[in-house]
Amino acid sequence: DVPFQADVAADGVGRMFARTPGTGKGTLFYDNVKLYVEPVSSPKGLRSEPGNGMVRLHWEEADGASTYNVKRSSQSENDYELIASELIKTTYIDEEVTNGTTYTYVVTAVGPLGESGNSNTSSVTPSEDAVRPEVPESLMAVARNAQAELTWEKVEAANYYTVKRSLQAEGPYTTVASRTSVPTFRDGGLDNGTTYYYVVSATGIGGEGGDSAPVAVKPTMALSTPKVTVESLPESVSITWEAIEGATTYVIKRATSVTETYEVIADQDSGTSYLDTGLVNGKPYYYKVTALAQGTRSLDSAAAGTRPALDDGRPQPPSEIRAEPDESTISLAWQEAEGAEYYAVKRSESPEGPFVTVASSVDDTSFSDSQLINGTAYYYVITSFNEVGES
Repeated sequence: DVPFQADVAADGVGRMFARTPGTGKGTLFYDNVKLYVEPVSSPKGLRSEPGNGMVRLHWEEADGASTYNVKRSSQSENDYELIASELIKTTYIDEEVTNGTTYTYVVTAVGPLGESGNSNTSSVTPSEDAVRPEVPESLMAVARNAQAELTWEKVEAANYYTVKRSLQAEGPYTTVASRTSVPTFRDGGLDNGTTYYYVVSATGIGGEGGDSAPVAVKPTMALSTPKVTVESLPESVSITWEAIEGATTYVIKRATSVTETYEVIADQDSGTSYLDTGLVNGKPYYYKVTALAQGTRSLDSAAAGTRPALDDGRPQPPSEIRAEPDESTISLAWQEAEGAEYYAVKRSESPEGPFVTVASSVDDTSFSDSQLINGTAYYYVITSFNEVGES
């Protein structure tokens, strides 16, 4: 019980409206007025799509709704049975229907205060002649180690996809994944070196559509990382590496600083050596090599650097420099340089320098730099010495 002048908007009453019969003139007397507030707004805009043994429903979101109920009738509009409850999305697919039978649907919303009234009705007759989804386009496959990664374009009106595999392009194909909801799939447990063929179909409420064009893929074992050595020559550098099992070609990249971006100087090279010519004597050059196979590639090799020079007897610079950080310490290691008798380690807090010598006359191919500040980035270069001079 509330006074007539009370504000009951919080209880769901927006306004009250009344008028007298006839001309609308006269006086109204109110006493013991009862108001019935709908727990939540009824859903609006219910529409249905006929499918082959299926019906898809859509409706607009209702204000205050937490979940939705779907009700169906095949007899009369007053004889509805509940077929789905506690739905969160504003769409639903009814797969328990018979082609040729007309069904009528309503949807209700459920909120904190209870269930709303029925939405508008929507009638539909499923049929085997319903429109099926289009064929998936742009099916692509990437080879992995004992795996194949597939992607394709999303198909409008597809509920899910079916992925099929064969050892022959013409088939027969066997289903390896059904009811996949996203346009991507990774197939595992494959034999490296064997060619597999894949097709994909889309299924909607109208049924399964046609298969895509087949795509071929040959899984390949993971490629090892090349180990690179460089040799300084007059106005050129010779780069060599060991053959990587499974690799078909290699990419060679070059930079003039370890920290710069490396540019490709040779792509799809099938050999295990490369001569880089037309260089400037005395200028540093750094190289990385990557192994390639069908659809896969190795990690870049460690950088190997040298300076082209006339053979004046000075040693080659160290290569394959590695650094491992620890508590206030960085451990360095490098590959022995041809003609070197000892080494010098130089450090900077900037890749551009200047570099300060922190160790000289190092007669090993490793060095531990200590008493460093944790969290600070340090940069190192290592030079080699012999009786002629410094690399």
